Amino acid sequence: MKKISWLCFIIICILPLTAYAETPSFYCAFDGNYKCTPDISPLEAKGAFKEGLYGKGLSVQDGAIVSYPANHIFNIQSGTISLWFKPEGTLVDEPHILFHHQGPSNNANLRFRILPGSQNGQCNRCYELAFFTGSGDVVVSKELQSILAPVRGWYHLVATWSNTNLQLYLNGQLISEKKQPIAIGSQDNKFFIGSDRGSVGTNGVIDEFALYTTALSSAQIKALFTQGMSGPIQPAIKQDIKVETSPPKTETIQTPVPPTVESKTEPVEIEQQPPLKQYIKQNQPLQKPTKESPASKNSSWIFALLIVIVIGTIVIIFIKKSKKYATSSEILYRVTEEMKREKQKWLAKGEEIHNKEQELVSKEDELHKREQKKTITEEELRKMEETFATKREEIRKKEQEWIAKGELLRKKEQEMAEKEMENQKKQEERHKKEQEKTEKEVENQKKYEEFKKKMNLSKNDCTIPAAAKKFKEAFGISKEQLPHLYQYVMEEVLQTDNIEFVQKEVTRALTKVDAEKVPEKFLTDMQEIDNMSGKEFEDFLEKMFTNLNYEVKRKKQTRDGGVDLILENESGITVVQAKHYKITNPVGIDAVQAVAANRRTHKAKKVMVVTTSSKFTIDAQKLASSEEVELVNRTGLKDLIRQAKLIKNG
Repeated sequence: MKKISWLCFIIICILPLTAYAETPSFYCAFDGNYKCTPDISPLEAKGAFKEGLYGKGLSVQDGAIVSYPANHIFNIQSGTISLWFKPEGTLVDEPHILFHHQGPSNNANLRFRILPGSQNGQCNRCYELAFFTGSGDVVVSKELQSILAPVRGWYHLVATWSNTNLQLYLNGQLISEKKQPIAIGSQDNKFFIGSDRGSVGTNGVIDEFALYTTALSSAQIKALFTQGMSGPIQPAIKQDIKVETSPPKTETIQTPVPPTVESKTEPVEIEQQPPLKQYIKQNQPLQKPTKESPASKNSSWIFALLIVIVIGTIVIIFIKKSKKYATSSEILYRVTEEMKREKQKWLAKGEEIHNKEQELVSKEDELHKREQKKTITEEELRKMEETFATKREEIRKKEQEWIAKGELLRKKEQEMAEKEMENQKKQEERHKKEQEKTEKEVENQKKYEEFKKKMNLSKNDCTIPAAAKKFKEAFGISKEQLPHLYQYVMEEVLQTDNIEFVQKEVTRALTKVDAEKVPEKFLTDMQEIDNMSGKEFEDFLEKMFTNLNYEVKRKKQTRDGGVDLILENESGITVVQAKHYKITNPVGIDAVQAVAANRRTHKAKKVMVVTTSSKFTIDAQKLASSEEVELVNRTGLKDLIRQAKLIKNG
């Protein structure tokens, strides 16, 4: 038994040490600098630092570049890439590079990036977390429909590779795997973090970046994820760890209690390890892995060997001691029987003691009853006094309650009186408004009679175009007379109650009358509009819509949310986004999305995108059709200019 105890003690001591067997060959915290461990400086450093998972993190936008030498760090046969990624805003339709390894011929030996996914109707806005090797063919990838959408959170991304297997992990869970031989190529030159040679970056923040020269196991990757999500952790290693080129010395390690991590299938208990920053002590470099370094070997065979030794030892000891076990069982049986007999004796004695206690309790009860009879009268008097005192207190409380209720009734009467006064005032105001309304109706009827006299259309000319022409001749662009024109057409021309139809037809007729008076020479001056700046183009549109009988409001140029002009007339509110593009540059879907999203904010009945370009993209046209957005290209703009009578120098 002593041998078994010693073996168990040795195993318990060894297991915590093997938990920390794998250390990164390259690690960057990006806490305000590009210095990495082991003591490695970047070849190029043109990124930016933002708030990270711990301290600061790395942001590499398009055109920026951060690279490091790959010699003696990157293992082409097997390895692991581990990093934390926080997307910022919406990931656009282009790759987002997390890691890029460059070979001698400038071809990518290994790439780890996020790609835009398919748009097949089932997953309109997907993204793939992809792992590439060789000449660029996809080796292993996984579509993520809702994980990498615009969210505010960190995600743990891990990619592992070996001679026969490639794996992708997201937040500690294996999401994709492919078993096939790979040929990454020869190791040389450098690798990039967050971009591929500076042309394409990533829209997010990278932190806690690490490279391993072996493919980490699933349990090790789950442990890395658990430690990162738990926030700042107190170091599990008490003593300072010094990394030297000589064989490593034994360190005292305190193993924390492992937390329980819940997954989608079943709860898994993971042994907690310190975060990557705890492998660094006072900015001292880690040991560079070599072929003989423990960091480059998988320690799983050590566990298997220990288990075989322990099981064999237990079997041998069990065979040698089997006879003694039989004798021990007989002795145990006899001892158990003797203990049962002793227990019966003690139970009998306890029963006797219990009976005696019951007799004493009954005698005490008799004495207590006798004493109660002597004091019964005094007790009754005391209870009566307490009863009277209680009733007096209840009467006093009821009096207070009635006083409080009287106060509440008085306040309610005052409130009722105030409400009656308010109702009288409201009735008086309503009466005044009705009188004013009646007076306005009478006055409006008089104006309408005068309007009819001025129009004075004959029965042969009683049409909408004739009424519009006569209106322009008599009243010009007067907005006050437009309701009279609508009423005149409804009563005298069409004899209908459909006001919306009448408004549309009258507006079309008035526009046609205006167009007939505008000369065509202004169309040769569109070059002046092309030479305008964005602000000048918005000023021009403001003048144009004002001439078209709109009340125009300008939005601020910064953070306008896609709305440049707000138009208002009898038909309601219209929001407009102005796009001053070259004639050959098509307007994309972003402009339509931005202005359509503001329809509810401004309670707009109509949405427009006005541009100097000659066309819109197909995606923009489809979205405009589904969202009921009016697209005005160069040709439509000319028609609006003609209607507004804006000619050269006009």
